[in-house]
Amino acid sequence: MKFHRQLRCGLLMLALSGASTLTLAAENTATPAAASATRITTSASTATASQSWPEDSVYQLDLTLQIQTGQQVPLSVDAGSPVLVSMFYNSCEYVCPMLIETLQMTETALTKRERAKLKMMLVSFDPARDDVAALKNIQRQRRLDQRWTIARSDEDSVRSLSVALGIQYRQLESGEFNHSTAIILLGPDGRILAKTTKLADTDPAFIKVLKQTLQATGKQGGAKSKPAANAAP
Repeated sequence: MKFHRQLRCGLLMLALSGASTLTLAAENTATPAAASATRITTSASTATASQSWPEDSVYQLDLTLQIQTGQQVPLSVDAGSPVLVSMFYNSCEYVCPMLIETLQMTETALTKRERAKLKMMLVSFDPARDDVAALKNIQRQRRLDQRWTIARSDEDSVRSLSVALGIQYRQLESGEFNHSTAIILLGPDGRILAKTTKLADTDPAFIKVLKQTLQATGKQGGAKSKPAANAAP
């Protein structure tokens, strides 16, 4: 299973590397996190394994997430809608809270109709400490509505997702993490359409791509996505 996941992740990264529509910011070199976590293994991910995704879709990763309700769902749980996805950890005191605030600012830049089409997803770097209670607490404290998925997974899955999203991290001896930070826009079929590393304020270029994607989703019924213009790094 681990070999097949690594192979799938490798093929996905080859597909993503061929895309020229994104401007990716330079990120710090990272090594795998040392934290151990109980492996999440259910049939949730295999339930959609037969789904035909584009070769450069992040949903090619056969991953299972445990979300703030305690349910276990596939990574593609929000397929059919544009998704803003990022990675964080709960005990982060500065950058991760700023990341969530930036996501909320990005939502505020949209109309009510646009927001209704958009899903949000945060996946923890730290599954050993970020249990369901911690995820649920984040949702309550930040007053995040039902469009938000706050998730954890096993260590291998977290690493595979971070590689696919181009987010790097490493765990320190203290248990905290050094990590790059980015907000990624996934199209309805899981393709990466844009990425921004801007925090504490909205990124006008990223907002433009997001609005275009939401408008196109309404016209297409959310069936497919098309790589959009570059977002500013």
